[in-house]
Amino acid sequence: MEYKELNLVGRIAKIFIDNHRITTLVALFLVIWGSFAYLTLPREQAPEINIPFGVVSTFYSGASPEDIESQITDKLEPRINELDDITNLTSTSSFSMSTIMVEFSYDVDMDTKIQQIQNKVAEVRSQLPADAEDPTVMKVEMSDFPILDMNLISNQGLEFLTEKAELLEESLEEISGVSDVAVT
Repeated sequence: MEYKELNLVGRIAKIFIDNHRITTLVALFLVIWGSFAYLTLPREQAPEINIPFGVVSTFYSGASPEDIESQITDKLEPRINELDDITNLTSTSSFSMSTIMVEFSYDVDMDTKIQQIQNKVAEVRSQLPADAEDPTVMKVEMSDFPILDMNLISNQGLEFLTEKAELLEESLEEISGVSDVAVT
């Protein structure tokens, strides 16, 4: 087969086949470069992950989902939506609770955005029902998510189950490295 008849990949392969010293040097270079990259790669047991989400929750005891939507969600949502860098805004109006999830682009400073959300909520607070609780603005963080969920089931009754859950809670809190245990 003639050298000119080969396509680009064939010509590159022919160079490596014909020049075994170059092939060895390239392979050695790639092994050294890969080893260096692996050894200098930062590793963390619990790396910080920036989640560009904010949550606005408002509790209004006894209100129906329709009332929550008209009296709270519909007033907060447009004002929050005025912020820059929002990629997605979703809301849920349920019995006694309004929840608005705000997703930002990944390159934003979340502390600044949370402050901006709080400012927008403060602008609307006077328009919300007087007996509704003040809206809570939170930044979503990885540490907010549980690592382990446990469910207890018993036919012994709620009192027995609550007692066992509290014993389990105490046992889990004694384990080194456990930051929080919640029984619901």
